[in-house]
Amino acid sequence: RPIPNIGGIAIFWSVIGPIALALVGVVVAPEQLAEWAPAIAPHLERVAATQGDWLVIVTGALVLHLMGLYDDHRALSAWPKLALQLGVALATVLLSDVRLLASFLGDGGGELVSIVITVAWIVVVVNAFNFIDNMDGLAGGIGMIAALCFMVATILNGQWFIASALALLAGSLAGFLVWNIPPAAIFMGDGGSLFVGYILACMAARTTF
Repeated sequence: RPIPNIGGIAIFWSVIGPIALALVGVVVAPEQLAEWAPAIAPHLERVAATQGDWLVIVTGALVLHLMGLYDDHRALSAWPKLALQLGVALATVLLSDVRLLASFLGDGGGELVSIVITVAWIVVVVNAFNFIDNMDGLAGGIGMIAALCFMVATILNGQWFIASALALLAGSLAGFLVWNIPPAAIFMGDGGSLFVGYILACMAARTTF
């Protein structure tokens, strides 16, 4: 039976839409945002300092999502997909604070090691979710559980905005799973699996353990 594979569109916008609106609010009207949500007022300075990082992550997520949608419609070969994934991962690491082992082996060479490991981490996790998206409920279920686990870690550390992004991801995947459990009525496709893997990889790298 024909099953649509564009569930990734709903997953993507359920996560990126609120994040993008929050970024616009911080840039355009931070005072109004603090008035609407007083609890955010003490954190506005930190949000403003990291908005560039979030913009890079949102842009990287959009690029991989669009590539996945194209791949779902007209299959791409492996090498162009890998090249674009490497490009997005490298840009994310160089232009934002998404780093693993930032102080590994000290300064200088340690930073290079951190960059290489983080790029590899992002590409591996992105492809891992792409590969496990092969049966009803598997990628969505694992993604939701991983997002909730990382969310708990970030809440314990007081990383409220990373926790909020992970909550959005877990919620979007929970809503998707309603329609993806066997027998699935819709698939997330590459437009969803590449995005989920990328966001989880970035959020894990930004989580303080």
